[in-house]
Amino acid sequence: MTRKDADDFFDLNQDQDVMHYINGRHKTSMEDIRQILLTRL
Repeated sequence: MTRKDADDFFDLNQDQDVMHYINGRHKTSMEDIRQILLTRL
């Protein structure tokens, strides 16, 4: 994942069917993606 993927990652995280398998249907906010995930890159 790169910083360019943030919008696609956000869209994927808004799909409850996808998130069901990852973290129990909890959506990730764009703020969390930017502050937590992207800072780890």
